[in-house]
Amino acid sequence: MSPRARVGGLAVVAGLLSVAWLWLPNRAPAERLPSLRDAPFAAWVAALPAGGAASSRGAPLVLGPVEAGVRIQAGACRFEVLAAERAPSDALRSRNFAITADPTRRVDAVCDPVRRALVAGLQAWDVALPGIRAGGEVPARSALDAALVTLAAFLDGVVAVCGVALVFGLGAPLRTLFVVVAALAFAARAAWPHALTAVGFGYEWFADAAFLHSVPRYGPGAPALWGKLLGPLTHDHGAVLWLHAALGSIACGIWAAFVATARGSLRAGWLAGGALALTPLFLREHTSESMHTAVVLGLGLAALALAQPRPARGVAAAAFVWAVGWRVDVGPAAVLTLSALHWARREHRPGSEAALPGRPGSPARWLLPALAAGAGLVALAVFAQGRLAADLHQGNLPQLQSYLSGLGSRLAGEALPWRADWFPVGVWLAVLLAIAQVPGRAPWRWLAVAASGLPWLLLSWLDFNETSLPRLQAPAAWLAVVAAAGLADLALENVSRPRVAATVLVFGFASSAVLTLPQVLRRTNSHLEDDLLREAIAALPNERPFVLATRTYAEGPAIGLHLHQPTYALQPPALPGTVVTATAMLEALRAGTLPHGELWFLRSLRCYLGPVGSPAAGREHPACAALAAWPGAVAAFERDVPNRGESPTFDGYGKARTLRVGLYRLPETLNRTGSAAAVLAPP
Repeated sequence: MSPRARVGGLAVVAGLLSVAWLWLPNRAPAERLPSLRDAPFAAWVAALPAGGAASSRGAPLVLGPVEAGVRIQAGACRFEVLAAERAPSDALRSRNFAITADPTRRVDAVCDPVRRALVAGLQAWDVALPGIRAGGEVPARSALDAALVTLAAFLDGVVAVCGVALVFGLGAPLRTLFVVVAALAFAARAAWPHALTAVGFGYEWFADAAFLHSVPRYGPGAPALWGKLLGPLTHDHGAVLWLHAALGSIACGIWAAFVATARGSLRAGWLAGGALALTPLFLREHTSESMHTAVVLGLGLAALALAQPRPARGVAAAAFVWAVGWRVDVGPAAVLTLSALHWARREHRPGSEAALPGRPGSPARWLLPALAAGAGLVALAVFAQGRLAADLHQGNLPQLQSYLSGLGSRLAGEALPWRADWFPVGVWLAVLLAIAQVPGRAPWRWLAVAASGLPWLLLSWLDFNETSLPRLQAPAAWLAVVAAAGLADLALENVSRPRVAATVLVFGFASSAVLTLPQVLRRTNSHLEDDLLREAIAALPNERPFVLATRTYAEGPAIGLHLHQPTYALQPPALPGTVVTATAMLEALRAGTLPHGELWFLRSLRCYLGPVGSPAAGREHPACAALAAWPGAVAAFERDVPNRGESPTFDGYGKARTLRVGLYRLPETLNRTGSAAAVLAPP
C-alpha cells in the first residue's frame, strides 16, 4: 500500500471516529411533537386581539413548561422558545419564529397580548391570525442540518490526519519553520487575554454546539468541532477559546511554510510567521469565538497542499470544504483567495529546494477530489440559500438596500487593512519598497494575494456593524500581512543594503503594531459580563437544584439587544439549574407559587441594557431592581463595576460611571408549584 493510500485510510477512520465522538454522547435528534390541544392553548386563544381567530398550521409544538419570549423587531413579533425540564440535549428549541404583523395594524396590539399569554404560563401554541403570516424555523433539527453537521464532523478527522501528514512530508527546514512559528504563536496566544468579541451572541453559538439542536446561519463547522468539547468534555466555553488559540497557532505555522514554499526562501517564511504570530489583531482574533480562525487555517492547508512538488489535491479539496463549512457566506471570496495563492506560488527561485513547480498530472488525479469537493460545496450552498432566504424574509439584512451607495465611504473609512488603530499599517512599507525596487512584474503575484482580501471586505458590509468588522475583516488583514511578507523578501533581494532595509521594515511593523494595542485590548461591558457570569456559575450550588433569574430576551423591548445567556453551563448536566426571566421570578414571588429548588437572582450588566438612544438605555430593568431589593434577599456578592460601554451600535448602558451588579439568594416560601417558572430564558 502506498503512503498516500495509508494516509487516506487513516483519514477516513479518523473522520468516522470524529462523527461518533460528536453524536454518540446523547445526541439523539429532536422529535417532532404533535400539536397540543389543552387548557393552556385555550388561554392562548383567549388572549389574542379582538377579532383574531386561531387555526392550526400543523407545526411541531413544545411539550412541558416552555421558555417563550416575545420581542418586537422590524415590525414583527419574534418568539424565542426552549423546552425545559428535560436533558438539554433533548430540548426542543425554535429560534427566530416570527409572525409578521399586517402593516395596517399596530405591532404592539399583536405582540402585547401574546407576551402576556406566554408569561401566564402557556405550554403550546399553533395559531394563525387574519392578516398575519407565520414563518421561521421549526423546533426540530432538519435532515439537512444533521447531514451537514455530520459532514463537517467527518471532515474534522480527515483534515486533522491530512494536515499532520502534510507537515511531516515537508522538508526538514520547512518542518522546523512550522514548529518554531506555531510554538511562538501559541505562547503569545496563551499569554494574551481570552475574551468573547460577539457582544453576547457567542452564547447562542455555544448553545448550538452544546445541544446540536440547530445549525447557525454561518455553517456547520463550528457546532461540529465545538460540539466535541461542549457537552462530552466540558460545559465551559473557555475551552473553545483555547481550541481557537491552538488552531490559530497552527495556521501561523502553515502559512509561514506556504510563503517559504511559494517564494523558495526560508527568510520569507520567517518574516510571514513572525508577523502573523505577533500581530495584536490576530492575537485577539485567535483567542475569541471568531469562526474565521478555522477559515484561514483551512485555506492555508489547501494552499500548502497545492504548492507541493506533487500537489495533494485531495487534501486541498477537503481542507477547502472544511474551511467554507465554518462560514458558508465566504465561499466566493475563498475561491478567489485560493486562486491568488496558487498563482503566487509559481513565482519561485529556480533550483530552490523549498519550492518546486507542481506537475499537472492526469485528470484522474484531480477529478475525484474535485467531485467530492463539489458535492460538499453544493450541500453548503443549499444551506446558505435557505438561511439567506430566511434572513430576507425576516428583514435581517436591512443594509442591502443602501449597500452600493455607501460602499465607497466604507472602503475608505472602515476597511481594516488601512486603519492604524486596528492594523499594523507599517507592513505596507514592504509593498512600497517592492514596487520601487523590484523591476518588471515580479511583485504583481503577491499584490494579487493582497487584493484577494477585497471580497472579504465587501462581504463584511452586507449586514454588519463596526463591532463585527474586526472579526469579519480579519482574513483580509491576514492576506495583507502574507502578501507583505512575500514582497518584503522580494524587495530584500533587490536592494543594495538589505540589512538596513530589513531593520526599517521590522521597525515599521513593530511600532505600528504597538499603536494598535489600546484598541485591540479594550475591555467593554460584554467582557465584564462574561467575567460576572463565570463568577456566578462558580458561586451557585452544584449538587442542589436551583432556579436562577436574570435578564433575558423574554423581557422586551429588546430591539437590537443581545440577551443570550449561557444556559448550557447552568442547566443539567452541567449544573442542576433552571434559568428563568427576572419578570417570571418576580411574579412568582409576589404570588407565592415558586418552583422547587433554591432561588437565585443574577443582577448582571444587561439589567441596565436598553435600546441605544432610548430613555431605557442605562436604566435598570424594573424586575431586576425589584428582585435586588426584595425583602430577605441576601447577596452572595455585590459591587459597583465601571461602566465601560460598548461600540456605538450596542452602547445602550447610559452615561453612569458605575453600575451595580451582584448575585442574590432569594427567600423561599412554603407555597410551591411542582414545575419551573413559566417563562424561561433562551440560550
